[in-house]
Amino acid sequence: HTWTYSEARATLEAKMLRRSEATMHRLLSAMCDAVVHLGPDYLIRYPAPKLEVLLLKSKTRTSLQGTPFTDLFLDGSERGRFDHFLSSVTDESPRRELAETALNSTLADQENMACTFHSHMRDATDTKVSVQIFHGSYLDIDEQVCHVVGIREEQETADRKSTRLNS
Repeated sequence: HTWTYSEARATLEAKMLRRSEATMHRLLSAMCDAVVHLGPDYLIRYPAPKLEVLLLKSKTRTSLQGTPFTDLFLDGSERGRFDHFLSSVTDESPRRELAETALNSTLADQENMACTFHSHMRDATDTKVSVQIFHGSYLDIDEQVCHVVGIREEQETADRKSTRLNS
């Protein structure tokens, strides 16, 4: 009986984790130019072809998968700001608390409210790209904090790019 209960609970937790990740992805996709899933080490977990397009990168088979997300920032200070941003957001919701609320979708949604900050990335032409970054986090099946990051190019940069491309 205990084994069956444990297996059923683990299955439900895995489904809730996947559902939480998918919900964050859908919401960020609706409002951002690119959505990127990061592991606890900030490596891009899945292909991110929209981010390649946003940064004018050459299309690759892996679409930035396995790339450290922090390598895409303008400079070391931007990387530091991003690291501080994620650690402060993650520190607000300790792992144990996230794990306890994983089965309660209302509380889990409150814990995973997206946070945002403004930053700069560098595109393939070495142009500074102003972006707004939205963030949500969740625990993966190994109870490690992972991140879903939405990137939206700020209008000022987009206007400059379109002017440059039309010239």
